[in-house]
Amino acid sequence: MTPSSRVAALGIHLPERTRGTVETERELRARNPGLKLPTGLIARMTGVETVHIKPDDWQASDLAVAAAREALEESPGPVDLLLFASASQDLVEPATSHIVAAKLGIDAPVMDVKNACNSVLNAIEVGDALIRSGQYRRVLIVSGEGPSVAVRWELRDHTQFISSFPGYTMSDGGAAVVLEACSDAEAGILETRFRSVSRHWSIGTLPGGGTMCIDETKTAPGKIYVWTLRSGSTAVSAFPFQTNAMPLSLAFVQANQASLFATITSVTPAKLSSIPVGEVLDNLVTFNYTLSDKYGAKMDNCSLGLVDPLGSVWLYAEQNAVSMETACTFNTKGLNSLLSYLPDPVAPGTSRFRITGAPTMGYVGVTSIVLGNQASSNQPYPN
Repeated sequence: MTPSSRVAALGIHLPERTRGTVETERELRARNPGLKLPTGLIARMTGVETVHIKPDDWQASDLAVAAAREALEESPGPVDLLLFASASQDLVEPATSHIVAAKLGIDAPVMDVKNACNSVLNAIEVGDALIRSGQYRRVLIVSGEGPSVAVRWELRDHTQFISSFPGYTMSDGGAAVVLEACSDAEAGILETRFRSVSRHWSIGTLPGGGTMCIDETKTAPGKIYVWTLRSGSTAVSAFPFQTNAMPLSLAFVQANQASLFATITSVTPAKLSSIPVGEVLDNLVTFNYTLSDKYGAKMDNCSLGLVDPLGSVWLYAEQNAVSMETACTFNTKGLNSLLSYLPDPVAPGTSRFRITGAPTMGYVGVTSIVLGNQASSNQPYPN
């Protein structure tokens, strides 16, 4: 007689640390003073008032292990297969199920089943099928989710707030279920059925670590690359990277998860036309910016570009911003480089760090070091 499978044990783990949605909204307003974010919106829209946050040194596997220990205490016997099923994972390779098994001291075959929010249900389907085939008698399915590391705190605009909204409502946590063979065909898991609409895959992405990343064997230290994710002919996202040390895909995925790109919040003077004409720019132009310190992100430099009325680059200056984590003021002594096509009449043979006419446009940029790579972003200087 072909056996069915039933749920024999369960385990749940929720971290003790919590964050209220009121606190989340307060933090968002503090970090994005230029955006008018409504109060109480998260709770009104979703009913979520509190989320659980994992300890800083915990991984997805730790959350899964905590839940698994609880389930194994209730299990009628030892398990002979372990499935890790989660959107989160410790590493691209090896499978996180290996890490979970090692931490639990389980000596059994393992594999990962990964399909975003449906991962656990798909793992139950897989476990049920393997038990019905007679290959395994008892299967441990574990999940560890850590969405808190992907919360976006620095926002460009309201559109990005809406697209980032789900991240403010999700808790970190672990879950585990033990499936075992059951001789009663009328009990246990009776049927499973799923449907996928895969043409919408680009709606929810966490890029990195796959073949859609730049071929790291062909990158060169110091060269700028732009990583672009596309859906058909439409660019979903694009980020510039300058390769220095670590594998580009690893730097990208971790930086993207933690919003580690420095973001300019204000520039002084606020308008390019307000910069005094004819004066050396020492201590006249200041950038203010925000930067998360996760994964050791640090500021590297700020850049200022000016364009003349004919559209040619007039001046480009790069200011050293090491250890300047919130603001950077341009001055001649702190410049990493200066490219100016205007000779300085005060000091013949040198390029001047000053504006002698009215530039038609300009841009400002900030660059941070993330996991050994430079991550840069630019924006127009308001005229």
